[in-house]
Amino acid sequence: MPHKGRKGGAHDERTRECRVCGQGKKMLFRCKWRKDQRQWDFVCRVCWPSVSGAESSRHATLGSDGMALIPNTHYRYGGTWKAVIGDVPPDD
Repeated sequence: MPHKGRKGGAHDERTRECRVCGQGKKMLFRCKWRKDQRQWDFVCRVCWPSVSGAESSRHATLGSDGMALIPNTHYRYGGTWKAVIGDVPPDD
């Protein structure tokens, strides 16, 4: 899924669309959540609980290996995409 952005100036803004809600966001989680899903998709913070099955990433229980135990057993986290590297945008 290509990102949308505009060039020029000190305030360049890049966004990507959330696969679930379709809204352009400045921070998304790269993940897979369906049984036979091959491609990675991007999901925003608001939609993340609906694909992971967890209330929030802060409420995920850790297993003995230190990995989060997520209710959706098909869920795989693949990283965080941000419009500006190092930036943590406010919740949308």
